[in-house]
Amino acid sequence: MSAQKSIIDLNVEAASQVLRSTDNSFRGLALAGGLDPKKAFKGRNLAGWPLAGTDIRGVDFTGADLRGTGIECALRDHSTILTDAIFDFDETVLIDLPIIPEDYLEQARLLIIQGE
Repeated sequence: MSAQKSIIDLNVEAASQVLRSTDNSFRGLALAGGLDPKKAFKGRNLAGWPLAGTDIRGVDFTGADLRGTGIECALRDHSTILTDAIFDFDETVLIDLPIIPEDYLEQARLLIIQGE
C-alpha cells in the first residue's frame, strides 16, 4: 500500500510545477498548479490580484470579484468568461477595448517579415 501525500506535500508539489512551467499565461500557471481554469476562479474573491498585462485567455471568471485587478488591461479573447463578474469600473469599457486574436504574435511576426 502506498503512503498518502500530506496536504503540505501536495501544495509544495503544485507550487514546484508552477515554478517550472514554461507557460506563463494565467491559464497555463493555473493548469500547472493543478487548477481547472474553467472552474477554479468562478465566484472567487480575486480583488486586488494583479491581472493587468496578464494573458487571461481561457479562464472563466463568472461571478468573480475582480475589483482592483486591472483586468481591463489584461490580454483576453472570446474564451475569457466575465459573466456577472464584479468590476470597479463601468464594464462597458471592456466592450470598447480590442480583443487580441489568439495568433496575434504570429500575425505580428508575419507583418515584420513582410516589412509592413
